[in-house]
Amino acid sequence: MCIDKNLEDEWLVRLNDLQAFILVGICEGHCDRRPGSSGRFPHINLRLKEQLLPGLANRWEELRLAILNEVNRLFQIGDTNIDIELKFKLRAGRGRLIYREDLTLRMRSFRARDWEEMDTETYNWFQESVERVAKLDGIVLEWHRANKEA
Repeated sequence: MCIDKNLEDEWLVRLNDLQAFILVGICEGHCDRRPGSSGRFPHINLRLKEQLLPGLANRWEELRLAILNEVNRLFQIGDTNIDIELKFKLRAGRGRLIYREDLTLRMRSFRARDWEEMDTETYNWFQESVERVAKLDGIVLEWHRANKEA
């Protein structure tokens, strides 16, 4: 059975030390899943930290192109499928109305896992993806700080 035994501690430490994002999911891909299943693909899922969310919707028009350009620049190698999703939630109940914004970043390797031991290509994908995420994390944190001061 294929489990996430091949993930490097260094990757997990770096992803858990991000300043702008929270690691919400990571998987090396499971070779025992049926062909074509999303569970076969290595992936990393992140969420923007709650303290950076307020007002994001108000700035989305200016930030979305900047975020897309940075993601494109960092991931231009073309080995990763990336989904960035900004959600707005209104929740009512028990006499309360709650509004919440949520930004998630999902990264998935184009290459599915085929064996239990991690191959060089998958290892390199994680190594490079963690580095790219760390750079994006710093950029997003800079934008947040600059916007706060403005």
